[in-house]
Amino acid sequence: MNKEITKRIDFLPVFVICFCLGICLGKLWRMSFLFFYIAAWLTAIFSLIFLRQSKSTLFLLLLGILLGGISFKNSQKLANHHIFWFSPYKARALFIQGLVDDDPVYKTNYSQFILKAQRLKSNRTWHKVSGKILVKVFSKERFDYGEELIIEGKLYRPLGLKFGEGFDYRSYLENKNIYSILSVAQGRAIKRLGTAKNNYLLYQLIKLRQGLKNRFDLNLSGLAASIMNALILGERHCLSEPVEKVLKDSGTVHIIAISGLHVGIVAFMALLILKLLRLPRRMRYFIVIFLLLIYCILTGARVPVLRATLMAIVVLAGFILRREVNIYNSLSVAALIILIINPKQIFDVSFQLSFASVISIVFISPKIIKLYPGIFKKVKYLNYLLNAFAVSLAAWLGIIALIAYYFRAITPVAVIANMAIVPFMTVIIATGFSLLLVSFSLPGLSFIFSAACEGAILILLTMVSFFAGLPLANFKTRAISPCAVLWYYILLISFFLSVSYIVNIKFMLKYKKSKGNE
Repeated sequence: MNKEITKRIDFLPVFVICFCLGICLGKLWRMSFLFFYIAAWLTAIFSLIFLRQSKSTLFLLLLGILLGGISFKNSQKLANHHIFWFSPYKARALFIQGLVDDDPVYKTNYSQFILKAQRLKSNRTWHKVSGKILVKVFSKERFDYGEELIIEGKLYRPLGLKFGEGFDYRSYLENKNIYSILSVAQGRAIKRLGTAKNNYLLYQLIKLRQGLKNRFDLNLSGLAASIMNALILGERHCLSEPVEKVLKDSGTVHIIAISGLHVGIVAFMALLILKLLRLPRRMRYFIVIFLLLIYCILTGARVPVLRATLMAIVVLAGFILRREVNIYNSLSVAALIILIINPKQIFDVSFQLSFASVISIVFISPKIIKLYPGIFKKVKYLNYLLNAFAVSLAAWLGIIALIAYYFRAITPVAVIANMAIVPFMTVIIATGFSLLLVSFSLPGLSFIFSAACEGAILILLTMVSFFAGLPLANFKTRAISPCAVLWYYILLISFFLSVSYIVNIKFMLKYKKSKGNE
């Protein structure tokens, strides 16, 4: 019975890989939705017929591929009244009515938000429309989530051009189901119709995020507040260009993306507080799951934080049910949920980097550790440093090809930089959360934590600048093809599987030899 359960559990990661493969085939293969749909039904029937035979596994994996294709084809279907069909490649002026569907971002010379389109006026006629529009307003006006607007501007489709280092802006927006941009020049008409009854919970969370951002702005200097807003609340647009550049040059730009480290600290602090309140263990886990969901939405529910939150929920659910948790299963569940919601996320760079780094750490770092001589493992601090090096190297190996493909850059210094900076991030994030808690409960003591935050951020910037300034810390590369990226990962996996196989053989021979001597 236990073997059957283990087989079913190990089946999940393979099924998710097949689901991902199906999404890719759905994009590359010009077959219709109907083809995938009929094929999926036939495959499901055959899998039921051969349910108790080994053939059923093959049919289920094929079903995973077909379901991935169905998901992608379905995501491409747009309603007849979708805003996409009204958006020419060349901009034209018109009026659009809709709801502000996110927390607006304010930059130096314009503001930006997502508009949930309702109606469009063209040639003096109003048309019912749907879909999301990226709105850029080149004025100093401010907007609120849920606000209903009629805006005059120029509507166009984003061009499929490469910006910067190989960044396809149109594909980036389409992965978020945004097909149109509305440019609103200064002086254009903007009519406010009031605040509609949209998502009340999201409205309150956005207000809370704005309140937390104001706490950082009030208690910290401009530079420190911008970094804390990025680290704690996911407000990356607050960062200045010099700070972003030095983070990229040192290969540590990922620290400002809310991910597993941030979620882990939130969970740890919440569990500690709830334990001090002497709440029952299972109740603590349920409360932490709820708090993690709130934090995920509060920070924008981007792929890295969503992945980390879903994995944490799976782990906590395992504690509640008293079941052993498998890290590969947790990753598979997280990936499957994200891709069911939006299958086009698989083509998004943040999705690929987030999962590639975690999978690499889980798969590669134990194999690197096995290569260390046994004498090193007996020295406590040396063993800690070597393990940290293995994790950092594994993460770097896992994402280097993607970084080179998307950004045409390689940062070898990241392996060493992350060993020093990532552990220190725990201090900074914990200090930032503490400042928020104290600013609400004991505002008179805020200055103590403000000083701690300022000092920690100063140390962080000093460390990052040091690593970015090292010789050969980073360098640009030529454009590489997707096939080259694929071959890199095939060779990487093959190499470490071979290493693991050789290490296991040596261990078995050594074990048999020791048994023979006895």
